[in-house]
Amino acid sequence: MTRLKVSGNQEDKLGAKLDQYEMAQERATQLVLLNVADLNLKQDNSRVFGFDHHALVALLKKSYGEDYSPFDLPDDASEIPGIETVITNPDLPLEKTLDQISKLLNFARHVATPNKLSKIGPINVVERRDGRLEVQSGNRRYIAHLIARKKMIESTKVQRLSDYNESQILSENLLENTGQDALTFSEKFLAYRRVRLAFAKELGRDPASIKRSEFISKFNYRLAEVKAIYPHLIDEQIALICMKGLFKARAELENYLALEEFEKHLWLEEHDVEILSGDEVVQTPVETEEKKTGRVRKSSVVKFPSTKDPVLAFQIVKTILNTEGYKHLKDSVLNGKRIPKSTHELAEVMEKISKELSQ
Repeated sequence: MTRLKVSGNQEDKLGAKLDQYEMAQERATQLVLLNVADLNLKQDNSRVFGFDHHALVALLKKSYGEDYSPFDLPDDASEIPGIETVITNPDLPLEKTLDQISKLLNFARHVATPNKLSKIGPINVVERRDGRLEVQSGNRRYIAHLIARKKMIESTKVQRLSDYNESQILSENLLENTGQDALTFSEKFLAYRRVRLAFAKELGRDPASIKRSEFISKFNYRLAEVKAIYPHLIDEQIALICMKGLFKARAELENYLALEEFEKHLWLEEHDVEILSGDEVVQTPVETEEKKTGRVRKSSVVKFPSTKDPVLAFQIVKTILNTEGYKHLKDSVLNGKRIPKSTHELAEVMEKISKELSQ
């Protein structure tokens, strides 16, 4: 008998697909039709949208008539008159938001095509404690039905929030998300983060106290899925970055984490991300223990990136001297003068800062 050999990564992917298939099979036996008008979109869902979906539908009716057909709508969202009025998330790049809307316009035509309903897949809905029906996953499918002016939408059996833990529902919907577009790295990060925060709240514990092994065991995640991101799920600064959709892959998160603190500060400013109070330029540790060998690596001087660009050097100096906790260096480094702009003088200032931080 021949055995199929697969790598650990392939095994993880195959297992995740099987989990999704089994979940879909179980829910498919309990499908219902719901009135689209009775549903609400969950605000903190896995996918980050940059527009108001109800305002978008109202704009389409205003621009193309109350009885418009989705086949009459443009392929490119930027061609819709007044489209800028429905933008609600300035943290997302405008191009990304317009791309989201363009894809939904195309999806709406797919929804409106006869005999296509069964190929789209049902959404998942939860009944809140106040009786409201909220879309937990299938947000794009729901919005596409609104754009296509469909009255009914196929859903799995409605779950009552009182019968489930919030973290359970969030986790199931993350695994089940079957939209046309896969979740981006940033969206997956935020989804795992919501599960961890909800789980901690249910236990009455600090999210930081939830061990990775406990998290994986509770929700049947695979180690490969969460290993690299788990320590950072409670990092508010990284969450803000992901809300802007800036990390498209794990490598981009790792590149950010590898930066020195003052370089992170510059990166956040460059990408227009709010810098939280705890995100300060810090001194490089003088001694770092090597766990494997027991040896101590000593660093006597704080090093700055080499640059011949006076503009970049000016920005580095300005960022450090304006950071809370380092403003006192202005007197000792600048002697009451302004930050110089010549490469030679900036090099001298950076050398003084380096010596001050290394003392």
